[in-house]
Amino acid sequence: ASGSPQVIAKHSGLWCEAFQCCDVVDTTGAGDAFQGGFLSALWGFGTRGSNQCSDKGRYSNEEVLLGHTLRVATRVAAKKIQKPGAREGLPRRDSYIESEFECMSDMSTQRSKLPQL
Repeated sequence: ASGSPQVIAKHSGLWCEAFQCCDVVDTTGAGDAFQGGFLSALWGFGTRGSNQCSDKGRYSNEEVLLGHTLRVATRVAAKKIQKPGAREGLPRRDSYIESEFECMSDMSTQRSKLPQL
């Protein structure tokens, strides 16, 4: 998606840049927001697995799904810190998050279309 923070493999892990276009108002609850976004995305799509990789084999399917999961979590935390309080900024609907979920869903759908071995 346009404006996506880059996810890179580094030191045996995946790292995600922060969203650059946010005005920090209050960081209360940002870590919880990140964890909630991460677990929601991971549970919702990561457990389904995938046989498709959108990065020409450079990364494993799990790394691709985790990359999308990290971007969702980072976006949730970025939206939260733009408002005061622990819950005020949590996104209810967000087109960026929805596009990440759509991409992850497409990967899972592709898996379900593969012939069973």
